[in-house]
Amino acid sequence: MPSSPTQYVTVFTDASHCPHTLATGWAVWIKHGTPATTIRFRGTASGLHNSTEAELHALERAIKHLLETDLALDRVVVIQSDSQGALAQLGSHHNKLGTELRRTATYVKLKHVKGHQGLKCPRSAVNTWCDREARKQMNTLRTTLRTILQQKEPNA
Repeated sequence: MPSSPTQYVTVFTDASHCPHTLATGWAVWIKHGTPATTIRFRGTASGLHNSTEAELHALERAIKHLLETDLALDRVVVIQSDSQGALAQLGSHHNKLGTELRRTATYVKLKHVKGHQGLKCPRSAVNTWCDREARKQMNTLRTTLRTILQQKEPNA
């Protein structure tokens, strides 16, 4: 394993999913380089059927970013999520993005981080940031979807 921090990329992701509206919010936190650079981004998706699909979507958004920016090239990539199911799917040889990441990076480590731990340690603080941002994104999309549905309902 490399000893230099410049050879590591650390990724955290989280997602929030509403089973009624199928609204999903997701967030990604990436740290890399020396001095350390942190990248944060977030977004929404609709039509995902469950929370595992939502969590996998967040992981895949992070991987797309790593691959598009060459951040994973010849580096050790540590991906952390509070969804064991999504991590297992990402680690599967059937997941194209996960496979492409493993071909690009020197090494890929998938780690489960216990969710909803607040600010107890740096790992849980980052996971909490992702959780809060994902929830905000999901709530915004859910409100929008509910408004659209209400406008489509005939006046009684």
